[in-house]
Amino acid sequence: MPASQQDSKSNFRITAQDPGICASCAKTGPTCCYIAPDSAELCFPLSEPEAKRLRRHVGSDLKLGEQPNSEVFVEVMTNLFPGESRTVNKIFPSGKTHLTLGINQDGFCVHLGKQGCTLPREVRPWFCKIFPFWIMEGNLTGFDAPCCLAARQTISIYGVLRKMGQSESRVLEIYNRLRSDWGFVPHIPGIVADK
Repeated sequence: MPASQQDSKSNFRITAQDPGICASCAKTGPTCCYIAPDSAELCFPLSEPEAKRLRRHVGSDLKLGEQPNSEVFVEVMTNLFPGESRTVNKIFPSGKTHLTLGINQDGFCVHLGKQGCTLPREVRPWFCKIFPFWIMEGNLTGFDAPCCLAARQTISIYGVLRKMGQSESRVLEIYNRLRSDWGFVPHIPGIVADK
């Protein structure tokens, strides 16, 4: 599919390949596709709309996991969405579970291959598309991500954006789509880069 073609299901621009930095990262590690096995409960969740898109496009090759909405997990989500704890608690009620991409016994995403992610780029979870960036209180910021080769090779958020082939507006679009799929109100019409 040409890079400029749009996915008619989501009306979302896709690119044919991952940035080269992601393939290099997959070969050298560590990667964002890893979580310590004892921290699996903190793996970023999948919304039902994301899981549905993945099932429709990937079929039986899709491997999902399920994790408890633990107190620590809900606290992390509340920190990612400050001022929205009521919505976080509604989406992730205590005693229930949430979906994640499958994780093997070593802590790696089961969809991580030698060249990077094996899932079609156009249907990957929003968090996978936005990482290592985030929007916090209207500001573009980045996670402290020693697992990210682009973050290790640059000194500014703008350098990481360039390495990842991203733009501020693209990150905002992905962030708002993530919010929408989760049941948060998409907002933040413009962003300011965190210096």
